[in-house]
Amino acid sequence: YSTAASYYEQALPIREKSATGHDRSLVGLYNNLGLLYMQMGEHSKSLSFFEKLLRIEENTLPSTHPNLASSYNNVGGLYEQMSDYPQAMLYFKKGLDIRQRSLPPDHPD
Repeated sequence: YSTAASYYEQALPIREKSATGHDRSLVGLYNNLGLLYMQMGEHSKSLSFFEKLLRIEENTLPSTHPNLASSYNNVGGLYEQMSDYPQAMLYFKKGLDIRQRSLPPDHPD
C-alpha cells in the first residue's frame, strides 16, 4: 500500500495544478487515495480525501447520481472502521436513499 500511496501522492500536485474549481478529473484520484488510506488505517488522511471528493461531486453531479451514493457509502465505511457508528449510519443512509431513488428495484447494486 505504501508504494501505491507514494505514486498517488506524486500525481496529486500535478493533477491539482491543472485542475480548475470543482474539476471532475480529480474525483478518481481523491477516491483512490481515500480508499487507500482507509485500508492503511490512516483515517484522517482518508477522510480528507473523501471530503474533497464529496465537495466536487456535490457541486457537479445531480443529487441522485449513483456515483454520489458510492462516495457516501465509502465515507460511511470509513466512519464504521473508526467505530463512529452514528456518522457511519448517516452516510450509509444517504447512499441508500440515492440508490433507492435512482436505480430500479431489480438493479444488482
